[in-house]
Amino acid sequence: AYVAFMDGLGGGKATVMKYDSIYFGINDLHHPGFHFYPNPAKDKITIETTGFSNLAVLSADGRELIRQKITPPRTSVQTDYLPLGIYFIRMTGDNTVMMEKFIKN
Repeated sequence: AYVAFMDGLGGGKATVMKYDSIYFGINDLHHPGFHFYPNPAKDKITIETTGFSNLAVLSADGRELIRQKITPPRTSVQTDYLPLGIYFIRMTGDNTVMMEKFIKN
């Protein structure tokens, strides 16, 4: 199954996600210039990147829960108050939108 949505805050860019199973998985791709850890997360995640300027954490149903600027080379995002579950990190930069999933334990 594929899910597509338009990001009004990201200049109207579209994002398409491919779900690879009924267990709510997304194909795990490794993107050059972007790395985050730990996954699963507990209190915070650390994002290492130089190619993106903004990030958002989205719930599994697409609601934006966190939005913040990225400060290269490393940005921390507090996740301690998020309920347990699956979330997505949406990274935006010049002409680029990328999403990754993480699990909150």
